[in-house]
Amino acid sequence: MASLKDFLGKIKQRENNTTTLPSVRNIANSISAVGIPEILVLSKKDNERLGSKIAELATSDSVISDLSKALDRPKETETEDEFVNRAKSALTKILKRKLSENS
Repeated sequence: MASLKDFLGKIKQRENNTTTLPSVRNIANSISAVGIPEILVLSKKDNERLGSKIAELATSDSVISDLSKALDRPKETETEDEFVNRAKSALTKILKRKLSENS
C-alpha cells in the first residue's frame, strides 16, 4: 500500500493541467459554506478568500507530508470510520500548528 503522500502526489500530477485543483476548490467551497466562527466577522468575499488559503495550505506538500507521517497505515483493528476520524483529527492539529506558525 502506498503512503498517503504518494497517493495524493499521483492525483496532483494528473490534475496539474488545471489552474486550481478540484480538491482545493472543494475544500474552499466547504469552508465557505460552513463559514467561520462569529467572533470573526468577514464579508462573503473575505470568507471565500480565507477558505481558499486554508485549502491551499491543507493540500500543500508540507501538510500532506506531515499528515502522511502522522497517519501511517490504518491500524489492524481500525475501521474505515475510525481511520477517517483519526485523519481528520490529525489534519486539524497540523493545520492549527501551521496557521499559528504563520501568525
